[in-house]
Amino acid sequence: MDSKELLQTIEKTISVTAGGKTKDETLSKAISILRKKVYGEVKGQILKMDPLSIIIANEERSHITEKFLFLFAPREKQTYKITYSIKVKISYVEPL
Repeated sequence: MDSKELLQTIEKTISVTAGGKTKDETLSKAISILRKKVYGEVKGQILKMDPLSIIIANEERSHITEKFLFLFAPREKQTYKITYSIKVKISYVEPL
């Protein structure tokens, strides 16, 4: 019987775009999207995902002033759309 190493480790760089009201919110959404992408791409049971680097590739900020009845109670709203380039080290068990 041949012995075969089932535990595999790979490094991938994945580009993820997320939007939100704050930069922290966009980062948490980006990590959630990253998990879904990795689980879709890697065949087998994922044991561990370690981010090695997180780089902001592109950042857009939109600024809107809302007013009630076009005159009263103006308030500022900002939204961010950020593209991250995330390098991840993935440890997984290869399917049998």
